Parts: sequence; structure tokens; C-alpha cells
Amino acid sequence: LLARLGQQRYTNVLVEGGGKLLGSFFQEQVVDEVHTFVSTRIIGGGSAISPVAGRGVDLVRQATLLETPVCAEVDGDLYVSGIVAR
Repeated sequence: LLARLGQQRYTNVLVEGGGKLLGSFFQEQVVDEVHTFVSTRIIGGGSAISPVAGRGVDLVRQATLLETPVCAEVDGDLYVSGIVAR
């Protein structure tokens, strides 16, 4: 899909989806920018759905880092955005 979009000269794609879809984009390292909302309601639990699925990382230092992060409260939730560090 991304190759076809590139052939048609699309340079920006908004991806909104579940953990598997978002995880696959992070795994392929095709995410440049993140805009996300975090609820102030904590659900948790061993079977809780992850917002970003996939392999993950073994060490915190391997985690994806957002540069120039922006945080704001929006309707009682948290909005977080940033550029993915490379």
C-alpha cells in the first residue's frame, strides 16, 4: 500500500487504527510523526489491549523517542505529539 501511495506521489498518510496496524507501521519504521490521545482513565490488566502491538523492545533505551514533544489537556484527556527521533 505504501509503495503504491509513493508511486502516486503521496507524501503524507494519516494512520488511525488499532494496535496491530499501528505496531506494523512502527515495526517498518515508516512513522515520522505521532499525534495521540491518552485517556485519564486507567484500565490496565493482563489482557488489556495495547495501543501499539508488535514485537516491542527489550530495553527502555530501545524505545521510540519523540523529539520536540507537545502535551496538552483536551476535554479531560491528554494530547501528546512529537517527531519520531531517528
